[in-house]
Amino acid sequence: MTRVISKLEDIDFKELGANLEATLKGVNRTVNSPEIESVLRSLARVMPKVDEAVVNIRNLAGTMDDKVKILADDLQHTSGDARVALKQAGDALKQTEETMKRAEAAVANIEALSDLDSPVNYELVKGLRDVSTAARSLRSLTDYLERNPRAPIFGKPDSKEN
Repeated sequence: MTRVISKLEDIDFKELGANLEATLKGVNRTVNSPEIESVLRSLARVMPKVDEAVVNIRNLAGTMDDKVKILADDLQHTSGDARVALKQAGDALKQTEETMKRAEAAVANIEALSDLDSPVNYELVKGLRDVSTAARSLRSLTDYLERNPRAPIFGKPDSKEN
């Protein structure tokens, strides 16, 4: 106990009080300084604008989210339509090829029955060439659509993208 009392006697309470008073005066000067008051006034003017900006950003984010969902749904629907169209084009190509084979067989029969130099034979050969050309074009279109399934939606890509 005597040690505690001797330690307390060693403390310079006047100096401690003076230091505490100087510290409090410094804190008081800082807290009440014109610069702090100016900063607080500026902050009071800016905060409503910051709040408004936050609200606007939230609204914009909500709107963008809705638009992205709609766009994704549309793209998925269009992609499904393109797949259906591609399948239909493939089916049409198969049917055209089968028709071509039958037509060629019929022409072969007709050629055997008719004169090779007759006008009927000439028109049949010409018609078959036209059908063959159409089948090649349809095959080319189907191949192109298989390589570029987005073409019906976005159009033909630039030659740089090929």
